Amino acid sequence: MNIPWRPDFYCGLLRLAFYVLQLYLEQLSSEFMNNNGPVRTLMMIEYYTIKPYSNDALISALHFLKFLTEVRIRNMIEELEKNHCVEILLCIWEQLMANSLRQSSQKCLMYIFFILNKMNVDKQKDFLMILHIELLKRVLNPTKEDVIANDKMLVTHIRLLWNSLTSFDKSFDSFIANSGIFILLDTIKNCTMAVKAVALGLLVDLCEEGTCIPYVVTWRSRGKTFLNLLIDIFMEENRMLKVKVNENCIIKDPEWPICGHKQKEEIERKDKNSSASPSTIDLLGSCRSKVYALLQILNFIHEEKVEMCNEQYHIFDKRVSITDQISLLLAQNYLLLKLGEVWSEIQIDLINENLQPIDLDSFLLDTVTKYYRNWGLRIQEAQHEIIQQNRFKELIAEKELYLLLKEARLSNSYKALVELKLLARSSEIIFRLRGTQRQRKHLNLENMAVGKWMFNLPVQPIYHQHIKIPIDETKLDEKCDLDAVSSAASTDNECNIAKFEQEESSEC
Repeated sequence: MNIPWRPDFYCGLLRLAFYVLQLYLEQLSSEFMNNNGPVRTLMMIEYYTIKPYSNDALISALHFLKFLTEVRIRNMIEELEKNHCVEILLCIWEQLMANSLRQSSQKCLMYIFFILNKMNVDKQKDFLMILHIELLKRVLNPTKEDVIANDKMLVTHIRLLWNSLTSFDKSFDSFIANSGIFILLDTIKNCTMAVKAVALGLLVDLCEEGTCIPYVVTWRSRGKTFLNLLIDIFMEENRMLKVKVNENCIIKDPEWPICGHKQKEEIERKDKNSSASPSTIDLLGSCRSKVYALLQILNFIHEEKVEMCNEQYHIFDKRVSITDQISLLLAQNYLLLKLGEVWSEIQIDLINENLQPIDLDSFLLDTVTKYYRNWGLRIQEAQHEIIQQNRFKELIAEKELYLLLKEARLSNSYKALVELKLLARSSEIIFRLRGTQRQRKHLNLENMAVGKWMFNLPVQPIYHQHIKIPIDETKLDEKCDLDAVSSAASTDNECNIAKFEQEESSEC
């Protein structure tokens, strides 16, 4: 029975072949080299650029090629370099980056990075650094078809970048020249805590050298500086660990100020492994320790560089909000609080194990734990003082405002306003045009119909006035004079005239 050969059969067979070769390569290394095994492997990988096949098969091929760079076979690296391994991998890289980055494509990219890092070609180091930066840019600005970047992929990529930067000085210069610091900081801001922990470790090594301090100080993202970013990361990890703080980020438990809920339960467990230390394990993969190290670098080790950059650019503002000030105080004392946490854990372990130290050791242990607990109380009091000082400043500002309103000279302000209005009417074109329009309107009033407006007549119209005229019926045919207006009517007339004059003067 003839079974048609399908592409998935071919890919499955290819994956199986690479798996078997990897198992028996050390025993058959000479046969593999004599039969041009490295060349055939590179030809199989290069065929992907001509006619792309399954990414799973490409992953198996790249995984086997990575194994070839790690296995101890003589002249293996030289053989791969001689057969243009770097050029083939770069072509694969460009083809993968041109399409949507799915999980399988991201795996292929990571294997390519592993292999290129093993190659001893110094001239490719600068270009490799550019590839690192391009991948980070793609993660920060993905296309619509891209799958969300895998944390494992990012952690692996940053670890390889870390190794490359610390091994070659030229790679570090290339990383700085291509705005790598800004891209790394953007990655720290937008990625998960696992990626942030590795990226912050890389940033600590870069900042300790001192060259990248100006780039760190001048970084900003949506109004936030590097200091705000460190505080946000510190408090985010505190929330993840469920550290006890109130709504103003003030510590609630001075004895365990930076201890998380789960960590405290592990410390107080009676069946805890005596060789394990939850306080020490907390430092592994922690972002808070890296934040503390960066704060020490900025505030003490390279303080002069930070001040010089701030004087030049005026961007690194240490004035932060009240909540950030409280969190910053806790972050700056992280090392002392962690040491106190470890000593308290030792004291609890001795009690759980029913061990009584000698008098001198017991006295020293009590003294040290008491000192660190008092330090936690001092930090809590300092945090409350920050709140009180802020309220006091707000109260002073409010009183100064009321005092300013109380001592304001309204008459002088009114005169200044009148002068300002006069200046505006005499200088602004809109007021002069308005005055010209009024004059033209006044000249055209003579053409108006009589009875609608009596502006030019020397007659004062008076309204709402009642005049009583006496009539004698016996002298209807005779000519008679009208009586004078009554005193009440004349009084109303004078009042109306005065009111009209007052309105005219107010309009002028």
